Amino acid sequence: MALIYCRECGAKISDKALVCPKCGAAQISIKTILEDDVILKSDSSNTSKESNSWIKWLIVGVVAGLLIFLGVTYYPKLFQQNNEDDMLLAEWDQELNDNNFNNNNRINGHEYVDLGLSVKWATCNVGATQPHEYGDYYAWGETTTKNEYTSRNSKTFGDCDIKDISGNRNYDVVTANLGNGWRMPTEEEMKELETKCTWVWETKNGINGYKIIGPNGNSIFLPAAGYKLSTECNYAGEYGLYWSSTPYDIFSNYACFLCFSNGRYYVDSHYRSVGHTIRPVAD
Repeated sequence: MALIYCRECGAKISDKALVCPKCGAAQISIKTILEDDVILKSDSSNTSKESNSWIKWLIVGVVAGLLIFLGVTYYPKLFQQNNEDDMLLAEWDQELNDNNFNNNNRINGHEYVDLGLSVKWATCNVGATQPHEYGDYYAWGETTTKNEYTSRNSKTFGDCDIKDISGNRNYDVVTANLGNGWRMPTEEEMKELETKCTWVWETKNGINGYKIIGPNGNSIFLPAAGYKLSTECNYAGEYGLYWSSTPYDIFSNYACFLCFSNGRYYVDSHYRSVGHTIRPVAD
């Protein structure tokens, strides 16, 4: 501790003393005290500001580094995923085009193709959900499937009073199951397929059948589903037999149908009791 002289009486006092113990005179002015206090506060404020500024820049640096890391790590993956999604969508679009699917080409939720003929043809058989699927088998003039197909349990075998059943809910399985707007094709409409279209035998998703190309370039696929006689399915993958709505005008045990195999396709007649597949049409 250093000694100084009192500003008033001259006595020796401590340099830390605010007043003289001898005479009571003040040794430091109020102004000096206030100025010192302001300087201390100012220094403290500047130190706080510098500290806050350093923290802010640290946070900015961390966020920037994180963004750069995410960009380098995940953006290429995101770009790759977007490319894969685009490719998948393109494949789906191509498949829809190959099958002539069109969301606007629907009646009661079922799709059709305009081949440039007098009627529009469904993309799938009755009971199928994809063009290559066989679907269900029906005896002529019946609207439900069954376990056994014989002349004894046929509902129309030998009935000479039945006329063309197209659109008749009592006999037309298409109208009965798909609703108004859909029906079985007539013999004449099947002959249009035979005579006005190009037939190409091909295998689609492992299923043999014909790609039938209409005059306008659109096409449908008819799988070679064979037929059902008694309890057995015969010649699936080799023959296709599709019922028309037209009864055979000579024998009441027969009805007209479309038949094909690799290299042959024609409209003929067959026993009504046999289980055939059916491809719907719409006007």
